[in-house]
Amino acid sequence: MKLIHITDIHLTREGGTVLGSSPGKNFSECLEHILVHHGDADLCVVTGDLTHWGEPEAYAYLRDILSGFPIETRLLIGNHDDRPAFRAAFPGAPCDVNGFVQWSEPTRAGRFIYLDTNEPGTHAGHYGPDRQDWLRGELEANGGEACYLFMHHHPSPIGIRAMDDIGQADAQDLRSILFDYQDRIGHIFFGHCHLPLSGTVCGIPFAALRGTNHHGWQDFTGSPFLKGADLTPAYNVVLLENADCVIHTIDFNYRGPIAEFGTQFEDWTRESEAAV
Repeated sequence: MKLIHITDIHLTREGGTVLGSSPGKNFSECLEHILVHHGDADLCVVTGDLTHWGEPEAYAYLRDILSGFPIETRLLIGNHDDRPAFRAAFPGAPCDVNGFVQWSEPTRAGRFIYLDTNEPGTHAGHYGPDRQDWLRGELEANGGEACYLFMHHHPSPIGIRAMDDIGQADAQDLRSILFDYQDRIGHIFFGHCHLPLSGTVCGIPFAALRGTNHHGWQDFTGSPFLKGADLTPAYNVVLLENADCVIHTIDFNYRGPIAEFGTQFEDWTRESEAAV
């Protein structure tokens, strides 16, 4: 199965900018690149911060951009999103019985479970008892089938103070669920940090990536301020097959030259280098 993972697109009204960049233009270029190079993808998941200010006009703009995108796409909400505005713009979006934008579905690779970590009035992630009960129910009902979790916030601290200050506020509660079901969760995919990240939480591998509009910078000094830099926006191509997971990060707006090299031993000898 080929999955496309995008995160933190931060759309505004059409023509608007965020931190000097056009999120609509960047996201559109991302989708165009996907269609040219990965049009055979089975599914695309956007893990939150669909908009920057949660404006109804921004969700309408997102709906218009996606109207011409043929790959099935799943939309999660993040801390910059407004749940009522999102649901008004996407009335067909699945929700649980409490109105949270979370659901699960079977795929060729296993069951995909989409979480809603949005909490109004804060940039930190929250996953209260009602949502925790829902997730436990989904994981319990799934039996032994492999599951993959998608969420906006990072489920465990990443060692960058400012980012962890707005991470998952109830991480310990969520970790208890992850620990109990670590044997059936194959991978966790998230965004929020605007950073390429990989590692494990409760023994479960995870992956995150840069957003399509603006990008984070790793600052381990303990500063309470988020740092950003003008880096390359990206999306991930995830290959899921027979319990294996391979993740490629695609720098979709790179316009420079691409070199080509042979793979035989003699292609990498001192003599071949001198001949270049």
